[in-house]
Amino acid sequence: MVSLNREFNVITEFKNELKPEDIKIFLYSMPIKDINERHSENYAIVQELKKINENPNIVFNEYIIASFNPIINWGKYKDIDVKPDNRNIDLDNSTERKILERLLLCDIKNNINNNTTWEQQNKYEIRGNANPAVYLRKPIYLNNNLIIRRKLNFDVNIDKKDIIIGFFLNHEFEYQKTLDEEIKCGNIQKGDKVKDFYNNITYEFLEMAPFSISQENKYMRSSIIEYYLNKGQSYIISGLDKNTKAVLVKNKEGSIFPYIPNRLKKICVFENLGNKRIIEGNKYIKMNPSQNMSESIKLAEDILKNSKYVKFNKANMIVEKMGYKKDIVKRPALKFGKNESNFSAMYGLNKSGSYEQKNIEIDYFIDPKILNNKRDYQIVYSFLNDIISKSKDLGVEINTDKSYINLTPINIKNENEFELNIMEIIKNYNNPVLVILEKENIDKYYETLKKIFGGRNSIATQFVDLDTIKRCDPKIDNKRGKESIFLNILLGIYCKSGIQPWVLANSLSADCYIGLDVCRENNMSTAGLIQVIGKDGRVLKSKTVSSKQSGEKIEINKLKEIVIEAIAAYQSTYNKKLEHIVFHRDGINREDIDLLKEITNSLEIKFDYVEVTKNINRRMAMLEKSDENYNHRDKENKKWITEIGMCLKKENEAYLITTNPSKNMGMARPLRIKKVYGNQNIDDIVKDIYKLSFMHIGSIMKSRLPITTHYADLSSIYSHRELMPKSVDNNILHFI
Repeated sequence: MVSLNREFNVITEFKNELKPEDIKIFLYSMPIKDINERHSENYAIVQELKKINENPNIVFNEYIIASFNPIINWGKYKDIDVKPDNRNIDLDNSTERKILERLLLCDIKNNINNNTTWEQQNKYEIRGNANPAVYLRKPIYLNNNLIIRRKLNFDVNIDKKDIIIGFFLNHEFEYQKTLDEEIKCGNIQKGDKVKDFYNNITYEFLEMAPFSISQENKYMRSSIIEYYLNKGQSYIISGLDKNTKAVLVKNKEGSIFPYIPNRLKKICVFENLGNKRIIEGNKYIKMNPSQNMSESIKLAEDILKNSKYVKFNKANMIVEKMGYKKDIVKRPALKFGKNESNFSAMYGLNKSGSYEQKNIEIDYFIDPKILNNKRDYQIVYSFLNDIISKSKDLGVEINTDKSYINLTPINIKNENEFELNIMEIIKNYNNPVLVILEKENIDKYYETLKKIFGGRNSIATQFVDLDTIKRCDPKIDNKRGKESIFLNILLGIYCKSGIQPWVLANSLSADCYIGLDVCRENNMSTAGLIQVIGKDGRVLKSKTVSSKQSGEKIEINKLKEIVIEAIAAYQSTYNKKLEHIVFHRDGINREDIDLLKEITNSLEIKFDYVEVTKNINRRMAMLEKSDENYNHRDKENKKWITEIGMCLKKENEAYLITTNPSKNMGMARPLRIKKVYGNQNIDDIVKDIYKLSFMHIGSIMKSRLPITTHYADLSSIYSHRELMPKSVDNNILHFI
């Protein structure tokens, strides 16, 4: 690794100037009624105590309730025999550490109301008690039924004898229209996700209720109006028509609630808004490193300036003060055809061809409407010939069965008839299928076709839309763009045909790597495929371990199956005994490490277990001076930058930047890496993860994630949605 030489290196976290030993709190040990409910049974008590004491800074964790100030009024809980213990927390007690973390987060959020001026009090707002963010009250964008809000997320961690505060600039999207307006427009259907933005709670929309907000209902045993009147919240129902129909929604536990429709909004997914609004919105949310870091630090300073217990000093963000060591991880060389190496997938393929070279068979599914249009037919015909020719140049000959290309009319407009039409012709397909449709029809039928071809008939599919093909028209002068399109489509075909287009030129530090992930959708957890990754970064095998899981923990019998499959795949490929496995877990470790030890010990295999977390509340950057007219006091010539491969390490943890986005794409988001178990040193762990982020063989663009967790994530989602075969035991990547 190469040491950086920059003026400042920072991360969006800081050591609080106050330490746990400087903060005394009031702790109340509550009697435990049900040991299985200890994480939630004090919730109702705390909510009541906050209200009657007018003190928002009351929290609980398990059996302890705590506050910065004594809790005077216990209301209906006054007969509970508890006495305050006013002291510092016990740093060896995880329950008490969590208590102080929660109290400090409350202090961060609630101190914004302590500002002295009306202007400051109206600058920020809190949206939901469980939301760890402070929002700018005024939206940064409000137009065309879209609201974009800027927020600063906070997290608090007690690390040994220090308090570490993390912060992260982010944005939230919501529609302007409330649910009652969406209902009038017919723009809501059963199953849509809706949100109570006042309390930050998400539900699933069921239907219009058969009763109005003024009528008694079986769910509340009163009317909605009476409910809010009894809570002293008459302002919520003020001005509402009492004949307004309620709506029924369901929470993630399956409980049904009646709601006033104007208290809800449809969930807004920014990526689904359409190109025009996405382009417009990106002008407000995509911030380069200088913009992002400057705004983040400015907001953190302003929000925290009146906090009693959290003291922010920019100097405490410098990585050396935080105990990190900074490095740049070198870009790995990749090996292509003829055993030639290159640092670029695109240039390596064009120069040396595919690492693995053989003949493959593919079939076509082309919308008959395209084939029956003379101009479109000529463009597609020319494109397919060019694709086959390009693949031959890479050392992979594509053979196609042109005797069968469906010309039977297919009803694209009627979804049910479309599915029936596909079922009638599916028997004619045996090989991976290149699917060519107009873009709007790919968007509409992607899942349908994946389910029929892949999920039910074990046939891999690669999709190409007509607009993309038209960009490859020989009449258009766009050589580099065409090269990228051809290579990306061919790589997709190769993935579905079991071809490895490149490997790492230099081996990883262990024999074998396995990614673990569980898809959590609709209250169900599903493990998908495991990818056994060899020491040169190739996918040795994809193996189905699909099963419904209890939560996000993969059951031990499945883990045993995974290890045995890895041993067999490794020995088959390298003709050597597997000695060392590394597990990469997407997110927080939920597996039983002791049981994994039993399995690997019985097989005489060493193992390491590493968490790789992709969505974290951190940014990291370097403040670099300008080369021209630099003056130490001239802040205008300084700018924040990020660098691909930048890494901050501390003991068994690290943050790693694996991408280099352009300015209009925003700022790079680091991965958090944590060694949970094993003997690998953190340097090797980081290098391996970085190398594996270059091994996504479905695109010439590298992945942000290592393929271990990236492929585990994709395969569990595809498996959960039944978009791939129920049984896979080969190296074909259906999910790419």
